[in-house]
Amino acid sequence: MNTRTAILDLAEDAARQQGSNGFSIGRLAKSVGIQKASMFHHFPSKPDLLDAVFERYSQEIYLWFDDLDKKQVTGGERVSRYLDLTRDILQDGDSICLSIVLCVEQESLQDELVDEVRIFQKRNVKWLAQSFKAGLRDNSIKNVGSPKAEAAACLSLIDGALVSARLHNDVTHYDNAVKLLRSRLRRTGK
Repeated sequence: MNTRTAILDLAEDAARQQGSNGFSIGRLAKSVGIQKASMFHHFPSKPDLLDAVFERYSQEIYLWFDDLDKKQVTGGERVSRYLDLTRDILQDGDSICLSIVLCVEQESLQDELVDEVRIFQKRNVKWLAQSFKAGLRDNSIKNVGSPKAEAAACLSLIDGALVSARLHNDVTHYDNAVKLLRSRLRRTGK
């Protein structure tokens, strides 16, 4: 693993566990095994580092969407896998979705990064709306109203469930929060 990737990995983990204001460039440099001044060779500032971390994070999610779209699974399976993905983000309850961290801390972030977080959320809602629409067509999700409204409610439910699970350091809070939504899904395969 190269130094830049190690820095991004550690910064993402730190932000997801402690918030973007909960870690320092100096501690990251020490963890990577480089001098603090060397960090600025890779990232001129902490805002630049956060931008790079979130860009990588969001691109990974977007690629996940694209990969699942290519598999042509049912709408219900898409939503189910999304719930699995977001649950996995919790790890053992000591981590949270990076976009939630950045939403909460938006006042201390650069406007460009806040805009990217908004775009990320809109793209998640759009993908979920497509999934709910597919669920209507293929009958893999019960009781679907407006796909766009379902998607917005779904993302809000997931974000709240993630926050609750993180607060209690217990993934069962997430599982309990999404149980009703999961009961509406008809899984038909992997």
